[in-house]
Amino acid sequence: MQIDNFLPQYDFNEVHSRLVDISPEEAFRRVEAFDFRDSLLIRLLFNLRGMRAGKFKDLTQYFTLLYRKEPEEIVLGIIARPWELRGGVKKGDFNLDRDPCNAKMVWNFSFERRGEKTLVTTETRIQVKDENCRKKFKRYWTIVRPFSGLVRKEILRLLEKP
Repeated sequence: MQIDNFLPQYDFNEVHSRLVDISPEEAFRRVEAFDFRDSLLIRLLFNLRGMRAGKFKDLTQYFTLLYRKEPEEIVLGIIARPWELRGGVKKGDFNLDRDPCNAKMVWNFSFERRGEKTLVTTETRIQVKDENCRKKFKRYWTIVRPFSGLVRKEILRLLEKP
């Protein structure tokens, strides 16, 4: 997976998978066409974080598209300090070494054919090089991780709906 090329070593991660009754091509298309506004849960959680829920492609206002190969994988990345009030997003900059206190985060969707079905997996990886900032992120992640997981599980659940 290409996510390994962008963040092979990480301090935190979360993985969710779902076997869906559609082809990898269709699953890929549905992820790219996904509209977060179709889920009350996602809209609520995004609003709490100060993000406008829109279509998947609108995530590029927050994330950088790092890799896209249909129907195999999509990888998004962001450099930020999410534990801070405004998040400290560094749009377009994916170099963690400029400030080791930043969190480098990647989020992917991968699509693997399993007979007539597709295993869709989404993984989030985070690296924070500075020890003090890693502790700050850990406190933040302890609170946010369950909600982050809910968003990803909801996306996977809704993929089978046409």
